[in-house]
Amino acid sequence: MTGPTVDRRRAMLASIATGAGLMLPAVGRGRAAPASSASRTGTCSTPQSAIARTQYGPVRGYVSDGVYTFKGVPYGADTGGENRWLPAKPPQRWTETRDTLSYGANCPQTLHDFSAVEHTFLQQWTDGFIGEDMLKLNVWTPSLSGKRPVMVYFHGGGFAFGSSYELASHDGAQMARHHDVVQVSINHRLNVLGFLDLTEVGGAAYDESVNVSMTDCVAALRWVQENIARFGGDPDTVMIYGQSGGGSKVTTLLGMATGKGLIHRAAVQSGGGGSLPTAEQSRDFSRRVLRELNIGPKDLGALQRIAWKPLFDAGNKVATEINGPRGPMGPSLIPRVGWNPTLDGKVIDVRSYSDIAPEVSRDVPV
Repeated sequence: MTGPTVDRRRAMLASIATGAGLMLPAVGRGRAAPASSASRTGTCSTPQSAIARTQYGPVRGYVSDGVYTFKGVPYGADTGGENRWLPAKPPQRWTETRDTLSYGANCPQTLHDFSAVEHTFLQQWTDGFIGEDMLKLNVWTPSLSGKRPVMVYFHGGGFAFGSSYELASHDGAQMARHHDVVQVSINHRLNVLGFLDLTEVGGAAYDESVNVSMTDCVAALRWVQENIARFGGDPDTVMIYGQSGGGSKVTTLLGMATGKGLIHRAAVQSGGGGSLPTAEQSRDFSRRVLRELNIGPKDLGALQRIAWKPLFDAGNKVATEINGPRGPMGPSLIPRVGWNPTLDGKVIDVRSYSDIAPEVSRDVPV
């Protein structure tokens, strides 16, 4: 069988192979092999050598085809209950070796069942599982010793959905194996849990609530600075990159003063930005969400107790009322309130997606 359909499928499979790193060796010429051929047996094991000691406690990963893999490593505490919309808190320390063999929870979100759609089925989409204890990251490295460049990946999903492992191509083993780098990916707060201005409800403690999704990203980068050397990475050579919504996260981070010194290179793979709403626009949005939920303007406890889904639904309804229907694809010239960063003057005080690089990251190659 030939024709456009077959050609399209072949092209899709080729792109998947590239995204999964199957064509990456040509890029990495000149680097020393990250692992001996003897260690590339295709087996998976959890030896004592696959233990890294983070500042919070030891973690045990596994070794597969010469790559050390650690999944679901905590970089922050559970964000549920009383921690909702507050800046990420450090994880509780542990003394016994903690298994980090499987991915952690994704931020609660609407599941799209993309595995039932042809092109995302071919890309091996997975929705994973959701929960508010989602401040976890993943590390792939050829060795726990040495000083390799570090690449930190931010997933897409337009600040509303997605995860660090939604696609098979997000697995960092190929990058670590073929390019002798330490690969990191993260999960963080999204949608209503990452972007709701509660300063009028909870006071100064909630100054970052409208952009807490982005401060989670900074917390993860700070974890990289403090711990990645124990995974064979160089904390002074950290590149951030992301696609679609992940690209927008990258450009936003480049304008955040708290990211200064944590980022040494950046790549934006689509995404970017648009006009950001002001603090007053986002506060008005939050007031209307509370009214939609019949929650009093000072009832912080109710917000901490309510299930995620009613919050999300109320936010979507109010955003549609304010923004109207979405237009054509591309950055919006008119600020849209809802699940995206806000130019609040505190966490984010500059729109970094512009013709002039922000002062805070002017020395960062993009």
